[in-house]
Amino acid sequence: MINEKGIHNYLALVAKRPRFIQRGVLYTTKDINFLLEMTEKYGKTAVGRLYEPLSDVNGSFWAKIVCFVCNKTHKNKLSRTKFEAILDAKGKFHYPSCVAEQNATAAIARKKSGELHKKNQEIADQDAIQTYIDQYLDPDKSWVSEVKHYDRFRSVASWPSTSEAVLQHIKEMDYIDFLETPYWKAVAQKVRYKAKFRCQLCNAMQGVYVHHRTYSIHGNEINKLNDLIALCEKCHQTFHVESEVHND
Repeated sequence: MINEKGIHNYLALVAKRPRFIQRGVLYTTKDINFLLEMTEKYGKTAVGRLYEPLSDVNGSFWAKIVCFVCNKTHKNKLSRTKFEAILDAKGKFHYPSCVAEQNATAAIARKKSGELHKKNQEIADQDAIQTYIDQYLDPDKSWVSEVKHYDRFRSVASWPSTSEAVLQHIKEMDYIDFLETPYWKAVAQKVRYKAKFRCQLCNAMQGVYVHHRTYSIHGNEINKLNDLIALCEKCHQTFHVESEVHND
């Protein structure tokens, strides 16, 4: 049988118990820290019994809390839910405006970082392009014999071979000088190997030249190998007058 009298007495006693966390009172940072300690020690439910209930004659809770974003102490008008939320967050309170400012600052920092990265990348790209030009587009340079033909082509085919700056540099070169560059030597040898050192018109194997089917690909030979053809001297002469025959 239920103990009606006992329950009645207990509830009457509970109704009369003091509510230590009162509405309308301004609680300091020290008070908040103390309540944090009590919550950790006795639990949220036990501390919840200390709140003064809402009525027509009382209002919100008030607290001075340090904003963890701006590190300033703010006076805050709080509902019980928000008051408890501060305790749940271990006192890490912040104002939305502070977070917005923090996010804006972070966005500016990201933008500056992105701009710096872009600038550094542009400098690195320019250095890489100049190094490529110096190494592979100088007619006075040549490959050392130890470098295999496939490694030569792999080297000249790497970035920045397809950059606009390299393409433009090739187009502005004297064409005879271009034919003496490590770039062209590697490309031409790639075409010869692909044709098995045979003329692709008559199948002859003597003195195989490499010829542009169209000069519109000049500067982009790396990506247009199918527009280059291996020819013997006789077949090559059909595309050039005798005085102009060269590996082109």
